[in-house]
Amino acid sequence: MKTEWNYTALAPAYLKRPDYADSAIDQLVEISGVRAGDPVCDIGAGVGHLTRMLCGRDLRVVAVEPNDAMRELGTEHTPDNVTWHEGTGEDTGQRDHRFKLVTFGSSFNVTDRQATLKEVRRILVSRGWFACMWNHRDLTDPLQAQIEDLIREEIPGYGYGTR
Repeated sequence: MKTEWNYTALAPAYLKRPDYADSAIDQLVEISGVRAGDPVCDIGAGVGHLTRMLCGRDLRVVAVEPNDAMRELGTEHTPDNVTWHEGTGEDTGQRDHRFKLVTFGSSFNVTDRQATLKEVRRILVSRGWFACMWNHRDLTDPLQAQIEDLIREEIPGYGYGTR
C-alpha cells in the first residue's frame, strides 16, 4: 500500500533518528491508563522508534506502516512480539474496537486527518485514547534552519506535511 509520501530511500537514515522522550511516553501510558498486555496500535510506525518504546512498557503493539522499506527495517529492529501490518492512517486494516491506545509518532501530519480520525475511532475501544507526537524541529534555531535550507536545496518541492 503506497501513499504520496515515499520514504523508501530515507528508511535507513530513520534508524538514526532520536527516540521520543522517555518521560513523555511514561506520561502517555499513565494518562491513557493502558496496562501491561493491553493492545495498542502505532500507525505510521516507520522503523519502530515509538513502537519499541511502547513495547518497553509491556504493551502488545500492532505496528501499521505503508512503506515496505520502513516496515522491513522496523520488523528487524523491534521485538518479536510486535505484529507488523501494511496499512495507512486512513485504512489500517485492523478490527473494529480493538485498541485501548492508538499512536502516531511523527506520522499524523502526512495523513488525511478527517479520514484518519474516523479510522482511529473505528479501531479504538470505547473511551480509548488517541495520541500523536513529534520530535519537532525548532526552525528559529539557526543550525536547524540552516539544515532545513540545505534539505530544500537538495530536494525540489520538499515539505514535511502539516504540523
